[in-house]
Amino acid sequence: MQKESFKVASIAGVLGGVLPDIDVLIKSSTDPLLALQFHRHFTHSLAMVPVLALPVAFVVSLFFKKITFKEIYLYAFLGVLTHGLLDACTSYGTQLLWPFSNMRVAWNNIAIIDPLFTLPALAGVIWAERKKNLSLARGIFAFMICYLLFGVYQREAATQVARELASKRNHNYLRIEAKPSIGSLALWRTLYETPEGVFFVDAVNTLPFLDEKIYEGASVKKWSKEKLFPIPSEESTLAKDIARFNWFSDDYLVKSYEHPLVIGDLRYATLPNSLEPLWGITFNPKSTGQHVDLQYFRVLDEETKSKFKKMLLRQDI
Repeated sequence: MQKESFKVASIAGVLGGVLPDIDVLIKSSTDPLLALQFHRHFTHSLAMVPVLALPVAFVVSLFFKKITFKEIYLYAFLGVLTHGLLDACTSYGTQLLWPFSNMRVAWNNIAIIDPLFTLPALAGVIWAERKKNLSLARGIFAFMICYLLFGVYQREAATQVARELASKRNHNYLRIEAKPSIGSLALWRTLYETPEGVFFVDAVNTLPFLDEKIYEGASVKKWSKEKLFPIPSEESTLAKDIARFNWFSDDYLVKSYEHPLVIGDLRYATLPNSLEPLWGITFNPKSTGQHVDLQYFRVLDEETKSKFKKMLLRQDI
């Protein structure tokens, strides 16, 4: 690849890679859930890749006349494509199949924030671009693929531990999954739901050639709107907001113990074996015409930090 093409590929790829996150501009001061609903929505779908690549290619082509528009468009296309696919590797949920499906794809093979992946990849890409070294760029790409595949292996190992825990407890389950903790492919949050509508949450530190370290959590009953009194009409703003948040949380709604007026998303917690969610919604069941409020509960006190560190290091807590 010529130096000029390498430079264009870098610029078009980076611009295409960040463009899907333009959806962060979709927000409302009166509807807190709008930002959640549309983040990783249509701008992250596979169907939008060729559309979003067009403005990127057009802008870049204005500055590089010697490179054909077709070639620039290819680089932009690949940049946009990688964004949605990488986001789908996390547990947040990405609507890759919009507009044909509103399913939130989450492969759970890397944390939303993982410096062990991001920093080497970023440093390698910058280095490869400065040196105009295609072999180095391919090496960084190979590292990223291997890291993500290792995440798949680790996810399956953690899920197997969860299956064994459920069997040990004589539990049947409707679904079971493992999600990586922030910044680690060793420490996982496992969840399974029983037919009785109960979630069981545990944490496991698992690595190849080592015995797994299990940090058993607890259980919590699944939340349902029937617990509200009076039950809001399906057409009310409140009912629609609860349905939106339930869709966003992949039907992992629970009532918070520490915050009685909060319905939380059980997928995430500060500690991987905790029942206290990172975020949730608050509302007044008698004010069915008002939007819910979105609240965050990131507990980062010294005790929590100490427990998390011990889990990462496979120590007893």
